[in-house]
Amino acid sequence: MARLLRKNQNIEYRGRIRSVESYFNSINKGIDQIIRVRGGKEIKVTVSSARLKVSSHSKKRFVIALKYDGENDYRYLVATDLTWRTHAENQGNGA
Repeated sequence: MARLLRKNQNIEYRGRIRSVESYFNSINKGIDQIIRVRGGKEIKVTVSSARLKVSSHSKKRFVIALKYDGENDYRYLVATDLTWRTHAENQGNGA
């Protein structure tokens, strides 16, 4: 199950606490991909992911940063299942 994170939520990376927004904008920048959404439509997105400790959850989570073509800011999804892979999760997330 995936949920949304706010861009100012804190994560822990290598012992430092920072916002999820600053992590994905400076440390783990995304790559461009084409994904298929509901109805078979293909769209261009910028995507990145990491397994990070989310401070408010006090646990490690799978965090995905997703930016649709034409948008300036990422959307942040968080999943409890650490075995998920970025590509598989994006194929199920409709626009």
